[in-house]
Amino acid sequence: MNVLLSIDQSTQSTKVVFIDEKLNILHLDSLPHEQKCERPRWYEHDPMEILDNLYKLMNDGFCVLKKKYTNFTIKGIGITNQRETVIIWDKDTGKPLYNGIVWLDTRTEKLVAEFSEKYNNETIHKKTGTGFNTYFSAFKILWLIKNNEYIKKKVQDGTAAIGNINTWLIYNLTKGNLYTDVTNASRTLLMNINTLQYDEELCKMFGITNLDVLPKILNNIDDYGVVKCDKLSDYANVPITGCIGDQQSACIGQAIFDEGEAKCTYGTGVFLLINTGKKIVHSSCGLISTVCYKLNEDNEAKYALEGSIGTAGSGVSWLVKNKLLSDPIETNDIMENCKDTGGVVFVPAFSGLYAPRWRPDARANIFGMTFNTESKHIVRSLLEGIVFQLNEIIYSLIYDMGIEMLQLLRCDGGMTKNNAFMQFNADILNTKIEVSEHVEVTALGAGVLAGLGVKLWKDLDTVKVLIRRKQSSFKSNMEQKIRQNKILEWNKAVERSLVMI
Repeated sequence: MNVLLSIDQSTQSTKVVFIDEKLNILHLDSLPHEQKCERPRWYEHDPMEILDNLYKLMNDGFCVLKKKYTNFTIKGIGITNQRETVIIWDKDTGKPLYNGIVWLDTRTEKLVAEFSEKYNNETIHKKTGTGFNTYFSAFKILWLIKNNEYIKKKVQDGTAAIGNINTWLIYNLTKGNLYTDVTNASRTLLMNINTLQYDEELCKMFGITNLDVLPKILNNIDDYGVVKCDKLSDYANVPITGCIGDQQSACIGQAIFDEGEAKCTYGTGVFLLINTGKKIVHSSCGLISTVCYKLNEDNEAKYALEGSIGTAGSGVSWLVKNKLLSDPIETNDIMENCKDTGGVVFVPAFSGLYAPRWRPDARANIFGMTFNTESKHIVRSLLEGIVFQLNEIIYSLIYDMGIEMLQLLRCDGGMTKNNAFMQFNADILNTKIEVSEHVEVTALGAGVLAGLGVKLWKDLDTVKVLIRRKQSSFKSNMEQKIRQNKILEWNKAVERSLVMI
């Protein structure tokens, strides 16, 4: 039996998913890692903890497969990861020089303000598809260079390595290959999305004068090397043939292969991407132009417009932490049985507001509470706040794409198992929603790329029928007047929260 291993390294956990040629899950396991928040709005991960978790998951997974199946071969490995999160390590020792700074981190706010005054943001947007924001990797890199003299010296003399999580994993699995893929590179503010190469002018702006510290940019299906790690003897010489950022991986896992198709993933945050084909659509409404995927040298890059929300699953975790919920699964019953918020509006801007407003200075706020407010109202209002933010992204996307409405949105992620929540999405977005029956869509995408890399399938169309299994769907049942009133109340709450800052 041919088996593919997909490694899904996300914001809150590391996951391994073993799949067969029909995309059936043979084994799945995950381990969480610590969310280090030593100061307000600082978010860090320990790179060694993530690496140790991965080794344990891979070795344990292989033992499980040996017990369940008499004859199998790990044909290839695909990697997908949280994007924008940055690690800098020593090339000589292989040890991190600092914790990984997570995409949610906003410590670089002052740097962003300085750059916005000094440089033309529109020029940057044309080059990179992104803009000046704490979200992107380059500002995190510059902060490390400015605040750590040892890191600064190592970067200048070329003895440091800089990468997102995918590069960190590849480097350690292969014992030294410094590679990234085109989708992760497109989130750094260092790569020109027109040429798909690093822009030297941008690199210098962000303190990188020696490009040897940056990983080589490869296609999403490519030769990333073979496993040589001493701690993974069962995987010796297994090739890594697929690598892609998590949201682009979900596009593969949802078979978003044609221009105009869109998907939305509900994870730590919420991320909506629409395939724009071979053309780069530059947003005038606060969306990101990004690489969707580039399979290999024989295929042109496909691009996407993306809108992102910083708080989704992380907001539910906050509710649990503060004892408004005892378990995330309780949100299902609350959405089903608590039919309204009792007038409460929750703006869940715990790490600022992302697309399309891009206000890293925003703070989470709850409005409209009375003595009749119960915990269930706050829970429901947070979930509704996620949807109202998504609605703003949909409006921006429709304008930028020049279409009347989005006919269909394919959705995945943990929160999609909440049917009442997904119905509210359909009601507010006024769009048909289809939820994938695949449990692990993001991991599935990386596994598909790995399988294509080792020739298990001929092309994307061959696996499309396997991906598009039966979907559950939702259509809007809400009257337009009610929808408009709810959106109006949301807008008032957002404006009040910004005025208070």
